Amino acid sequence: MITAILNILTLGVIVFAWYRTQTQAPLRPFFFISLVIKLSAGIAVGLVYQYYYKEGDVLYLFQQGKLLRQMLLDAPLDFWNFPHTGVRMQDYYFGEFKDLNSRVIFFSKIVALINLLTFNNFWLTSIWFSFISFVGFWYGANVLARLFPYTKISLFLSFFLLPSVVFWSSGLLKESIICGSVCIVVGSLLSILHLPHHSFKIRILEWLFLFFFSWIIWKIKYYYTIILNPICIAYFCIYQLNKRYHLSLFAQLSIFGSFFLFLALLGTFTNPNFHLDYFLIAIKDSYDTIVETTDADNLIYFIDFDGSIAALIKNIPFALFAGLFEPLLWEAEGNLPKVITSIENLFLYSLLFFVRTPSLKIGKHAILLFACILYIFLITIFLTFSTPSIGSLVRYKAGFLPFWAYLISFKVDFRRSKNLLRKYQTLRKFGTF
Repeated sequence: MITAILNILTLGVIVFAWYRTQTQAPLRPFFFISLVIKLSAGIAVGLVYQYYYKEGDVLYLFQQGKLLRQMLLDAPLDFWNFPHTGVRMQDYYFGEFKDLNSRVIFFSKIVALINLLTFNNFWLTSIWFSFISFVGFWYGANVLARLFPYTKISLFLSFFLLPSVVFWSSGLLKESIICGSVCIVVGSLLSILHLPHHSFKIRILEWLFLFFFSWIIWKIKYYYTIILNPICIAYFCIYQLNKRYHLSLFAQLSIFGSFFLFLALLGTFTNPNFHLDYFLIAIKDSYDTIVETTDADNLIYFIDFDGSIAALIKNIPFALFAGLFEPLLWEAEGNLPKVITSIENLFLYSLLFFVRTPSLKIGKHAILLFACILYIFLITIFLTFSTPSIGSLVRYKAGFLPFWAYLISFKVDFRRSKNLLRKYQTLRKFGTF
């Protein structure tokens, strides 16, 4: 009880102190409702894994974090060097995590550090992870709100209200850190380029955020970086070139594409799984493993996928469709997570295809739009090929879904959003809620 009170008080002090600094944040009226939804989602993730699945990496990672917390208390140097130490390693492995890879070890160390604060309380640790994720989402969404001030409702919907985004990026999931980090990386880059009024100290801090959270993404899910980093660097370069030479849209797209392909090619040397002579083999092995261990009604099937380049190219449209649109409503078959996601998909794509919208003037942000779509499509295709399980994709989509939903709702761009926001602010001012 004392631990819970101390953690809640600490979190409360941090939240209210931070809120007081957010006077210029465009989404400030939605701060507390977004935070409550996020923290509640973290508890919901814990409940689902504890009482619905009754197993899974959320529980295993927490137990692994408990063991590493003890190592941190007993021998801090061994903790930082783990598993490359001389201590008896089997005492610090939990259950089926006996063969830990570097990504799981790194994330488990983060869990261990949070467990120091929560004294190994699963629910408090889940709340802290949700808060960390919220910080990333809040930062990224507010940068976008400054760039596109009439899309505040769209951002609130996409980043803080969409069930799949909120749930699968909360609690003791690796996606909590990954999704929050992606938002910070994107937000930092856009702030550096498009919000030049910041002070020099803030600008240095944004660069530090950019590099630090890129490193976090690399350590936990390195495959995001081979797509995200080349896109960010290419966008930075083309922005600087266009600022100086005022290039045509065609020239910008051509140079951006060339930069991206070159940087992506360099990225293949950063990890053995990306090497051109092994990449297709790794994709095929992952695909075969999923097919063998997943129920047929939960699989995404590809046509004659034998691991060749031709088969990969032929199945790209199927992978893109499955990653963006599935599960379809008739595929849910009573599975609650799939039912919720299919209804969510139906809502999103009804906005995309059936809602009449005002014409949008993309103008100077055309390359930014292209970069965003490129990231969404490439990460979708990669995730679908390597994890052709509808259930798993529902979770992994959190890495791009807020941006995809934002583009869709940005297209709608609720015409009365200013009035809705003004009404909401008035109600809050007079204490209605």
